[in-house]
Amino acid sequence: MAREDRLLSVCQRKLCPVADVKVAQRFRLALEMYEFGERMHRASLRRRHPDASESEIAAMLRAWRQSRPGAPSGDADGVASRRFT
Repeated sequence: MAREDRLLSVCQRKLCPVADVKVAQRFRLALEMYEFGERMHRASLRRRHPDASESEIAAMLRAWRQSRPGAPSGDADGVASRRFT
């Protein structure tokens, strides 16, 4: 069964709160891109800190998530959007 068909099947069984399959696909892609970026940053941390333990790398990754540009306002660098306020 194709991935899109499985997603549609789940949505039809009302296990998926997003009725539009295209929206669900785009959201999944966004999550996959985030996970890829996090793996890339983890690899970068490993190269820069080869002697660090897994828990130290995880702590550095958490710190990066909270302090990266734009993190305090939950967005990227630049002017914060007022679209949802």
